[in-house]
Amino acid sequence: MTIVNARQLEVFHAIMSSSSLTQAARMLNVSQPAISAFLKHTEDQTGVRLFHRISGRLVPTPEAEQLFPEVDRIIGQLGILDRVTQDLRTGKAGFLSVIGNATLINVLLPDFVARFHANRPDVRLRLETAYSRQIFDRVARREFDLGLVYGAGQDAQVGTKQLGSLQLVCAMRPDHPLARLKKVGLKDLAGQKLVTYGPKTPLRPNIEDIMTTLDAVVEVSLPNTACLLARAGPYVALIDSLIFQGAEFSDLAVKPFVPANRIEINLVIPKDRPRSKLSLDFEAELISGLDEGFRKGLIFAAK
Repeated sequence: MTIVNARQLEVFHAIMSSSSLTQAARMLNVSQPAISAFLKHTEDQTGVRLFHRISGRLVPTPEAEQLFPEVDRIIGQLGILDRVTQDLRTGKAGFLSVIGNATLINVLLPDFVARFHANRPDVRLRLETAYSRQIFDRVARREFDLGLVYGAGQDAQVGTKQLGSLQLVCAMRPDHPLARLKKVGLKDLAGQKLVTYGPKTPLRPNIEDIMTTLDAVVEVSLPNTACLLARAGPYVALIDSLIFQGAEFSDLAVKPFVPANRIEINLVIPKDRPRSKLSLDFEAELISGLDEGFRKGLIFAAK
């Protein structure tokens, strides 16, 4: 079985396209003797005569004419392969999947993903929300490239990298009595209609100690719901600060909760397997993109 390599195909294609050994040599940036040697080797290897010299001109044989459409198609495919390989090497193409806690996916990522995509229009992304245990498991099983979770968590099969941390805040209508305070503490919340995270939510462990002395009249799974309630009535929402990164709830009064209770944001990364250039770029640009949150004092830099 005769196997022709890609370089031989390029030489044949260049000669057919230019009808001249000299022009073909220029196209491929090699010497004319090198082109002649490639051509002779290809003809000897395949046993097919490809060109005749007639009156000083290089004339393709009927066999060469039959081969050319197939070679032209293959050269085109090789060009596509080369571009795809280059895009993968530079992180300009490929597929990346990210799974995370709902608020992190819904609040932290939309603007960032739009910026990330602007320079990588050929990248395909998959975003999914889940609870922390599922996130660790699915990254470990290689179903997802990266995860985003509240808190560090512990799982021997994956690694975590702290991106930053959030603070607990209290949100209420501007006309609420607590809106006059600079900070809100446990004693201030006594007797208030409190809205906060339910027992099975990712952030509940961060407020468990606080809730031993407080009662919530409404428990929610998402901070959006808590903010909507605070906007609608005499409620105080005890939630993390991330939701206020955007302008959706800028009409609410937001006060730091004391004593300060920092909540980590962590990237979940696979262990014991190489990461793609795209995955590494996503991480680097996500960290860079958190600067806006740092400036607003809503997200604190990782130590």
